[in-house]
Amino acid sequence: MNISFQSVSLYGPTIHSNFKILPFPQSSPMSSEPCLIDKPLLCLQTASCMKIVGNIHLFEIGQETGVLSKPAFIINDIEKTVDLIKTVAEFYSPLNLIEEARLVLIAQQLGYSPAQLAIEILPVLNYPPQKKFVEKLLELNKLPEALQLFIVEKNISLKRTQVLQRIENHSDWAKYFLETYTPGLNVFLEIIQNLWEISKRDDIAIHELLQKYIPLHAIPDSTHIKIELQTIRQRIHENRYPLLSDSRRKLETAIKDIQKYYPIKIDYDPNFEVQGVNILTHINDNDALKSFINCLEHDDFRKLFEMI
Repeated sequence: MNISFQSVSLYGPTIHSNFKILPFPQSSPMSSEPCLIDKPLLCLQTASCMKIVGNIHLFEIGQETGVLSKPAFIINDIEKTVDLIKTVAEFYSPLNLIEEARLVLIAQQLGYSPAQLAIEILPVLNYPPQKKFVEKLLELNKLPEALQLFIVEKNISLKRTQVLQRIENHSDWAKYFLETYTPGLNVFLEIIQNLWEISKRDDIAIHELLQKYIPLHAIPDSTHIKIELQTIRQRIHENRYPLLSDSRRKLETAIKDIQKYYPIKIDYDPNFEVQGVNILTHINDNDALKSFINCLEHDDFRKLFEMI
């Protein structure tokens, strides 16, 4: 295999190629990125024609915007398909997770069996040659684009993407929720996992739970979007862990009873992952100190410690 560099004409139709789904995400004609001039194409010279295998979308954007030619790397004398895939991987390097998944899909479309994908393609992407990684990467291609973009933007690991597959058939909801509430990675994964667990426990379809807690096309108050997101998260969490919710209510009642006779602030972990409480008060003399000590020895405070 050898690679040359030259200018290619953009006159004529695009020769369809499996590699058209790369890169991800792709530039658009309205993008301010100087992609039309600066980024080259990657082409494969065959016996009968020249196929575009890299930056195909830039070829099409160039045609739409009147560009006559673009620089290109031309691959000649290719012997094995794996060499082509390796070259494309290097062309787009560093690949994000969705690009890795799409490259595995392309190899599959080109005739590679699961065993061949594991042995020949995964090492190109720096994965162990195991079929389980082939399966996990191929599954990512089934996710709606909104979730794929979320994976890339948040740089989610392959292991953590497994939670997102719980809602792979609910692209409209995923797009709406991510664009409306812009949740952080941990919050989003927690909500999906909790809804999935509720669905299995109560034998309720996941789409019913999605619509119950986050109705599609509802218009929340944009000035309180974070508060609404936290409320949604809390409601789902309480359904998922009803015993914790009951304990939380009892603890809140105990705290209010203490605050009736002593001005004290008590904070605790609402999920009870951290034991104990944080106590904040103001002491400016011996009398205030004695009062605080008496507060700690009160029966209500002892009950509080037993609960936490």
